[in-house]
Amino acid sequence: MPKYDAFGREIEEGTRASPQPSDAAPARSPVSEPTPSGRVRSHDRRPRRVRARGPRPRVISRLILLIVVVVAGANLAGGIAGRVKDAVDDLPTLTPPTPTPSAANPVGLQKGSMIRADAFRRALADLRGRELGRVQTLRLAPERIDASLLTRRTTLVNVQLRHDGSFQRFSESGPGFGQVDTIAFARLDPSAPQRLVRAAAERLHRSAARIDYLVPSITLGKVTWGAYFKAGEIFLADARGHITRRIS
Repeated sequence: MPKYDAFGREIEEGTRASPQPSDAAPARSPVSEPTPSGRVRSHDRRPRRVRARGPRPRVISRLILLIVVVVAGANLAGGIAGRVKDAVDDLPTLTPPTPTPSAANPVGLQKGSMIRADAFRRALADLRGRELGRVQTLRLAPERIDASLLTRRTTLVNVQLRHDGSFQRFSESGPGFGQVDTIAFARLDPSAPQRLVRAAAERLHRSAARIDYLVPSITLGKVTWGAYFKAGEIFLADARGHITRRIS
């Protein structure tokens, strides 16, 4: 009995039927087989392009540049340090000059003391001749005079006159001191300080060398003097230097 194919055609005997679409084997899908380690290995895995990883050329260039800069800086610093050391070693050793010894400061009423009548008279003439102003405060010691003078600008200027004749002018205040009490140079008796110190030393039964300083002041229009000794004794006197009372 003849055989027919799917399209109704007679199949001749001895010929082999060609595979039909319905009989065609399905397309082969990738087959995955397990590996001994348990991972799945695919037979259809395509080779992938693997990019070799490594430091980028730009990073390498920067690193090389940084190393060069560090090395150059170290060499430069070392060279400068060496030159500085050589320069310091070449400097001559400087020895400070020996100060010229100054005259010893006088004490009490010994020669050169500014408390002595003749020395105080010259000092007052010196200060007055500078035309700085009127005496607002004055501190008289054997070795120097420290004074604050009221100027015509109503400012206060501080000065110092020493027993060797040296004069210094220090700070000056702003204006506005026109109402402070002052003492005219003419009202300062040059003999009053010496007279007061001698009389006070006799009362204390001590040497006049114990005097520290004297200060004139004006109270109710009258000039008075205060004598301050190194042990703390204080005497007050009138404008002529006559003792009026002892405070301590």
